[in-house]
Amino acid sequence: MKKAIINFSCFIKEQPFVRSMRIRRARKKMLDTSNLDSIIKLYRGDLNLDKLNRLKKDMIQTAKQYHFRFDEYLCYRFDERTQPERDEFVPNEERVIFCENVNKARNLALFENKAETAEIYKKYYKRDFCAVYGKKDYEKLSEFVSKHPRFIVKPINESCGDGVKIIDLHDSVDKFKELNSLINDYCHGILNGFIAEQLIVQSNDLGQFHPSSVNTIRITTLKMDDETVIIHPFLKLGRGGKVVDNGGQGGLLCLIEPTEGIITNVADEYGVTYTVHPDSKLPIVGFKMPHWNEAISLAKELAEITPDNRYTGWDFALTDGGWVMVEGNARGQFIGWQLTSQIGFKKEANSYLERLNIAPLK
Repeated sequence: MKKAIINFSCFIKEQPFVRSMRIRRARKKMLDTSNLDSIIKLYRGDLNLDKLNRLKKDMIQTAKQYHFRFDEYLCYRFDERTQPERDEFVPNEERVIFCENVNKARNLALFENKAETAEIYKKYYKRDFCAVYGKKDYEKLSEFVSKHPRFIVKPINESCGDGVKIIDLHDSVDKFKELNSLINDYCHGILNGFIAEQLIVQSNDLGQFHPSSVNTIRITTLKMDDETVIIHPFLKLGRGGKVVDNGGQGGLLCLIEPTEGIITNVADEYGVTYTVHPDSKLPIVGFKMPHWNEAISLAKELAEITPDNRYTGWDFALTDGGWVMVEGNARGQFIGWQLTSQIGFKKEANSYLERLNIAPLK
């Protein structure tokens, strides 16, 4: 989802009073209507004044009472749904509560740090990477760049593809200046570092849809006491020549039927549906994911490495040598399947919580 409205992804388990105050501040920000007209226009286009006012009133009431963000209201088409139908959907705030309740706090923090995640799971990355927290890491970065003058940079603690870019120093006339500039850009304030990674060379099986981005699959695992459940996998496809495939950056979310690995539904974050890729014009719906069983097996294998982190969204890219891990997410969004299927996740989520003897979502 768009982080411009409100981002709960930084929440970790805290003392009840502190957490209560944090949620209260977040809900207050959620009700900021200063950009409401522009949000509605993005999702619904121009509306007549009467319809616009009725829509705004209902969106504000829904945010107050049920804590759905304005963009969630619109992409889940709440203006077309009855209240019982709306009740089936899980808002972003409750998604965070779900993740906090099933995962250990220390693991939530671990997966927030891309460098720490890469170090623990480096066997599955199958590429070089370098964590940079400041100028003290200049020599390490310089050595990395000498082997990989073209590489990708990702802020250590950001999400949704923010701050991700490809750097090419093949023709650099002043590498020292370029690297120091990179460190200055990414190692200050809330940007407390970055990870430089060797570029993934993706297989044409998925690259054909949008070659300029590495198009990844998200397979979410939930470790129960007696099995590992696979929850609504989906493919992310880049769009518009961007280097990232995230839905928050304009990419497409493609729901995958988990048994056969066939794409059934495709949408962008505005709820616009597709059957073919808008750039390459290649059919997406009905596409059968290559090496699907291997991807499922890899996700289940990874879920065993940190078993007390029950809920994890694993991002994989397909290369000619097989699947490689891109990153892990201990607070993975529910939008990938709620938006594409237009089916709420609450009943299913609560069925898992019941099996784990955890209080259900409201």
